[in-house]
Amino acid sequence: FLGGDLATTTTGTTTPRMGCPVGCIGYELRMDLNFDIDGDGQVGVVATSTDPYPNWTAIGGSYAAVFEGNGYVIRNLTISAVAHAGLFRDLAAGGTIRRVGLIDPNVAVRGVAGRQVGPLAGGNSGTIIGSYADGGTAYADTFSIAGGLVGNSDGTIRASYSTTAVSTDGNGGAGGLSGTITGGTVTASYAAGTVAGPTARGGLVGSVQNSPTISVSYCDSTVNASLNCVGSGTITGVAAQQTTAELSTPTGYTGIYAAWNVDVTGDVFPDNPWNFGATGTRPALKTASEWQAARAAAPVDYDDNDNGLIEVDSLYQLNAIRYDLNGDGLPGAESNYPVYAGAFPDGDLATTTAGTSTPRMGCPDGCRGYELTESLNFDLDGDGQVGVSSTTTDPYTNWTPIGDNTTPYTAEFHGDDYTISNLTTSGRDYAGLFGVITTGGVIRDVGIIDPSVSAAIYAGGLVGYVRNSTSTEITASYVQGGTVTLASGGSGMDFAVGGLAGRITTPVEGGEIDVRAVYSTAAVNSPINSSDTINVGGLVGHSQSARYFASYAAGSATATHASTTVGGFIGAIAGGSSRANYSYCDNTTTTPCIVDIANNAAMSISSTTVPATSTADLQSPTGYTGIYSHWRVDVDGDTFPDQPWNFVSGQYPALKTPTQRGMDTATDYDAD
Repeated sequence: FLGGDLATTTTGTTTPRMGCPVGCIGYELRMDLNFDIDGDGQVGVVATSTDPYPNWTAIGGSYAAVFEGNGYVIRNLTISAVAHAGLFRDLAAGGTIRRVGLIDPNVAVRGVAGRQVGPLAGGNSGTIIGSYADGGTAYADTFSIAGGLVGNSDGTIRASYSTTAVSTDGNGGAGGLSGTITGGTVTASYAAGTVAGPTARGGLVGSVQNSPTISVSYCDSTVNASLNCVGSGTITGVAAQQTTAELSTPTGYTGIYAAWNVDVTGDVFPDNPWNFGATGTRPALKTASEWQAARAAAPVDYDDNDNGLIEVDSLYQLNAIRYDLNGDGLPGAESNYPVYAGAFPDGDLATTTAGTSTPRMGCPDGCRGYELTESLNFDLDGDGQVGVSSTTTDPYTNWTPIGDNTTPYTAEFHGDDYTISNLTTSGRDYAGLFGVITTGGVIRDVGIIDPSVSAAIYAGGLVGYVRNSTSTEITASYVQGGTVTLASGGSGMDFAVGGLAGRITTPVEGGEIDVRAVYSTAAVNSPINSSDTINVGGLVGHSQSARYFASYAAGSATATHASTTVGGFIGAIAGGSSRANYSYCDNTTTTPCIVDIANNAAMSISSTTVPATSTADLQSPTGYTGIYSHWRVDVDGDTFPDQPWNFVSGQYPALKTPTQRGMDTATDYDAD
C-alpha cells in the first residue's frame, strides 16, 4: 500500500489512516485476481514460473475484519499445508467475508491430523455471505476435515455455494459445503461437488454437532447419489436433497428458492443476489458487473399504471401478499423479507415513507393493495389434480389462505376481471383465497374457478370470514363451480360455509359491508353430524349487517344434519341491519333463499326480497331487463354505474372478462 497513511494511528483525524474517514474496517476487492499470473495453467509448478504465490499461506490466525469481494473472483488459489488452510485460515467471530468467488481452487492439508481445509476458510466463526467456490478440489488426510467452501463452521453461512470436489483419506469429515458444523446457521445455500471419504460424508455437511440450524439449503443428489445432505448428527431445520434437474429448474425466487432473496450487503434489505440463468443451470451468485448494473439501476416499478396497487402476475407473488397484509409494499417483519422480496425482486423495499421521490414499489403516493395482471392457475402442471401425483410441479398443493384471525387482510385486492383457477385448501380454521379480512379490506373484480375449499370453522370460495368490519367491500367477484365444504365442527360456537364467503359480520349497529354484483355456482356442503349451530348458504353461510345488491347464487347448498340451517342465498341472518335488493337464488338447486332470520322486524331483508327463481328465469334475460333491470351498478368505486355483466341466452349471467371489459365503449345518445 505505497503512499498509504501508515503513520496516523488515531481514527477520525484530519489525515485519516489509509484514507478511511472514520477508521478502516477491512478490505475490498476492486478487480478479479489470478494466482496463475503466467497463464500456463499450473501455479508455480515449473522452475521458470513467475507465479508469486505457488503455495499460498492462509490469511490469519483469526481474521476479525471485513473482506468485501464486490462480486469479483480469485482464480487458481493453490495450497498444500500442515495447518488450517484456505484463502483465510480462520474467520473470527467478528469477521465477515462477503461476495467473493473462488474459481478452480486447489487446497489440501497433508500429513497431519486435526486440521481444517476449505477453499475460502479453514474455519468459520464469523459470517460468510454471498460467496462461493466453483470447481477445483479440497483434500484432507490423517483425520483432518475438508469442505467445499469451509472446513468447519460454527458461524453464519448465507447465500453461498460450492461445486468443489471434496475428498478425505481419514475419518475427519467431508462435506460439499462444510466438512463439519459445530454451531451457527446455514441459510439459502447449496453444494453440488462430489464428496468422497471413508466416513462422516455428506453432500452438504459431513457431520454436525450441537444441532445447528440449516434452512432452505440443498445438496445435489444426482452428483452424490449415495449421500444424505448431512452425513451424521442432528440439525434444526431441513437440508434437503435435490436432483441436478430440480436445482436447475426454477429460474427465479420460486419453488425451492422462494426464500433465497436475502440481504448480502449488510443493510437488512434483500439484495436479489442470485442469477438463475436458464432452465438447466444451477443458480450462481451475481458477478461484479451484475452487481454494478443492479446498483446503477432504478428499483423495479411494480405499480406500472401508478394506481397505488402492486401488480401480481404469478402464484408466488400472490402468496407473498400474506407478508404485507396492509398492502403498503413493506413486509411487517425482517423475517418476512426473503419470500416477499423473492416475489418482487429489486422492488423499492428500502423506502419507508410514501410519496418520496423514489416511491415504495413504484406507487407514487404509497401503495394500498394489490391487483392481478393475468389469470392464475394452481394446477401448473395441467394434470387436472393439484399436487396429487408424486411428480407434480404444483407449488401450492394446500394453499394457506391470506390473513387469519390474528392478522387479517386489511388492504385492497383488485382482480381486474382475471381469474384464479383450481384453488385447493383444507385443514384450516378459516379458508378461501383469503382466510380473514377486516376493516379496510376491499375485494373487486376477481373470479375463483373450480375451487376445492374445506375449513373447520368458516369456509368460502373467496373468503372464509369477513370479521368485524365497518367498511369492507366485495364487488364484481364470483366463484364458479368447484366445492366449498365445512369439514368439522367444534363446541359452543357457530360454524358457516358459503359459496363466496363463510361468515360476514360487523362490530356495531350502523356498520355495513357492501356485497354487490357477485355470484356463486359452487356446490356448498356441510357433512357434519353435529348439534352445533351450522349455517350453509349458496352465497354466504352466515350474515350480519351486510348489503347485498344485484347478486345471485345458483349452486347447491346441502347439509347432513337435520338441524343445520340451509339457504340457497344465505344460510342465516342474525342481528344488525342487513339489506338485499334485486338478488336471487335458483330454486332448482336450493330453497328457500334465506332462512332463520332472527329479529326480522328490524331488517329490510327477507326470503321474499331474495326470491327463489327458476333456472329458466335466471337464464332468460339477455340484457339489463326484467329481473336484471337494476343490475347496472358501480363496481370500480367511482360512483358511476358500470355494465359489469355479460348476458347469454340459456346461461346464467356472468361477469365480464378483461377482454370484454376492454371492448366496452360509451353509447352515443346524441347521434346527430
